[in-house]
Amino acid sequence: MGDTLMSPESLVNVLKEDLGALRGALDSGSVSDIVIFANRFVSDAALFGPGTEASTELCVGAMLRIMAEDLVQTTGRRKRKSLEEEVQDLAVPFVTTVGGALPDMDQGYPKICAAYYAFEKAVSAYQLSDEEKVAYKDAPSLQGASRRALTQVLLDNAGRFSTPRSLLPEGILNEFSRLCRVHQFDEKDLCFFTGVKSFQLLNDYYRFLLAPMDGEVVPPSREEVIEEQKKVVGNLVSFVKGLDTSKEDDIWMLTRDFVAPVMHRWREMFIFYMQVQTTQVVPTLVGQAPPDEAEKGKAADKGRGR
Repeated sequence: MGDTLMSPESLVNVLKEDLGALRGALDSGSVSDIVIFANRFVSDAALFGPGTEASTELCVGAMLRIMAEDLVQTTGRRKRKSLEEEVQDLAVPFVTTVGGALPDMDQGYPKICAAYYAFEKAVSAYQLSDEEKVAYKDAPSLQGASRRALTQVLLDNAGRFSTPRSLLPEGILNEFSRLCRVHQFDEKDLCFFTGVKSFQLLNDYYRFLLAPMDGEVVPPSREEVIEEQKKVVGNLVSFVKGLDTSKEDDIWMLTRDFVAPVMHRWREMFIFYMQVQTTQVVPTLVGQAPPDEAEKGKAADKGRGR
């Protein structure tokens, strides 16, 4: 993974097929399939893409993955087995924009980011309960304050990620998603969430490797795992600090440059260790997916090749 093993034209065709399958799952309302096809988009970008450092396709894959988890959470919260049509309609413009950006996703990246933001705003508003709609009002002053407060929590505890029982990324995402849902959020907030969520996916594997293991599987040494994790945490710290000082025009490129290598490594870890069971919840920007709903996509991934 890392060297280009496929012509750009062939990669475009593969990603179009992944998006076509995702759109089909979206149209049919099958949330577990949406997760699977979003994962496949990331995997194909990682396996056959142009590199790890600045692959727009990998970052867009992270956005699709977050969209998929939002949709899982939506069905779980409303106790439905499939997506409601109005929720499907919220996601279609984003998926369509991603497909329309091919073959040159770099050029289409600004439109993709705008469509991603529009989707997250719409699905977040859709998730509000009647009580929340009455009680909570938009609070623009809380948007930046929420992000800065949780950034400080992350910075104060950046040295504690090597504790296997630590759920710091999940805790930050859970608090941030609640604040974003009831008080709204801006694009910097969404960039923050996307970066931390991508890190959480990868960090699950570090936690898995740092935990005591039974059987005869011999992981890398604890020191190797901690060293790699520290480098990624250092990049995460630089990313979240950079969001506060970056201009609005630069935040999505900053996000791409952090997220792409993280997602690339996440898919490498999946090849080594498949799906690992580390957490019982899946934080999304619109809330928290219940354990049974979160596991549906994982189980389907195992059986069908995610």
